[in-house]
Amino acid sequence: MNAQELREQIGLTVERLVAPQLGDLFSAASLEIRYDDELIYTGSFGTDMAGEPVRASTLFDLGALTELFTTTAFLRLVDAGRLWIDTPVNVVLENAAENVTFYHLLTHTSGYPATFDLCRYADYEQRIAAAEAVKPVHPLGSQVLHSPLNFIQMGLAVEALTMLPLEQAIALLVLQPLDLRAEYAPLSSHAHVAPVTSDVERHAIDRNVRCLDDVAGHAGLFGTVTDITTLAQVYVEVGMH
Repeated sequence: MNAQELREQIGLTVERLVAPQLGDLFSAASLEIRYDDELIYTGSFGTDMAGEPVRASTLFDLGALTELFTTTAFLRLVDAGRLWIDTPVNVVLENAAENVTFYHLLTHTSGYPATFDLCRYADYEQRIAAAEAVKPVHPLGSQVLHSPLNFIQMGLAVEALTMLPLEQAIALLVLQPLDLRAEYAPLSSHAHVAPVTSDVERHAIDRNVRCLDDVAGHAGLFGTVTDITTLAQVYVEVGMH
């Protein structure tokens, strides 16, 4: 089997697995398969919020995958010598809990609660203050517990270190160098957006993000399948060296 025949076989297999789930397991999908940084399959399924066919340029609510972009921005600051992974968070965010380090945030071992409703606070300033000052509810480093607060704090730290709003910092440190299209809401009315939510205003589905003016370190980015595979390839290449 030559390379072209292999690509065709992969495409047929993927479509046979994915297409029957459309409308049941998911309403839209866009896929890319790369091998050795070579694109060997791309395919899209379903329709976007405007009823048009999904394409490679369709934006999806990335949800918690936003954390990968925040992580990349943070690691670029580490690489530039601005701080270390084991730097205490309160060196950057003065009201953060003692002894919690950026390593704990990155690995979700801070002990912060798994759920935290920032929307119960009256305004943006109070919500930011609450996110920064939260205390662990589990012993530090005792377990891996995914909490939105870990990367909300990470995003706040990136803002503080760059002296830029988070969306600008991520654009400068991650999106522009890699030529990615990902963006925070509110999205342009002309953008092709997958129907992850019925919200016609095109905001992220995450409640805490909405209450942080649509921008946070843990969720809120919309992006294409190529944005994800391109960023993933960066980590593959780093891991090989």
